[in-house]
Amino acid sequence: MAIPMFPAEKRILTIPPRSRERIRTIFGRYSGFDSVPRTPEADAWIARTEEQALRFLSVEAICLLEPVTETSPAGVRTASGIFFPSPRMGEVLDGACGMAVMALRLRGEEALSGRGDYADQMLYDLWGNAVLESAASDLRVSLKREFRDRGFFVTPTWSPGQNGIALANQIPLFRLLHPEEIGITLGPDHLMEPLKSVTQFFGCGWEVMTGLAAPCDFCDSRNSCVSAYFESLYDKEEPPECSYFK
Repeated sequence: MAIPMFPAEKRILTIPPRSRERIRTIFGRYSGFDSVPRTPEADAWIARTEEQALRFLSVEAICLLEPVTETSPAGVRTASGIFFPSPRMGEVLDGACGMAVMALRLRGEEALSGRGDYADQMLYDLWGNAVLESAASDLRVSLKREFRDRGFFVTPTWSPGQNGIALANQIPLFRLLHPEEIGITLGPDHLMEPLKSVTQFFGCGWEVMTGLAAPCDFCDSRNSCVSAYFESLYDKEEPPECSYFK
């Protein structure tokens, strides 16, 4: 069955730092500040760098919905003929009639590069990670809400390089999406430039897919990783706030 194309065409958009609570949650998990005693000096330091980071940083994203014509133990093939040679993708997208593909990059880092000392730069780096991950969450939530409103079921979100999906699958993803349009390039080692860039995809279909496995289901570090089950943690209208800021 043909699927209504949503988005109707490739979209490029800018995502500002919308959810301070989600950004603080991610920042706290990565920095460890949610497990240390508070001090007036640390409060002032964190507040100052947070204000500057949220003033200058934003995220640019590119996304599209691509019809899927084949899922098999060999991988996934799209309507445009792009083939992802990944048995795990064939498994987790089994039954999908489309896949939403997205790439995001952080913007505004250059405005912070000369501000403060080394310690400030360390925190700006952590705030940048948090802003990027929060924007990825905002985009996932928005797209999945649109698909569900149209009667689709959706899978958990995956990225090349996660637990059985080889990083080399960045190559077909780039051929499909062309993240170069927002300045993301792919190196010979399949790593992206700029470093603060992410690629993600999830499947959608008219019926419940049989896979529905999350990346962390396959990871032995899921009980200790700060990013374990990131969708269930962050993709909420009101995510839990970092305890440091309470």
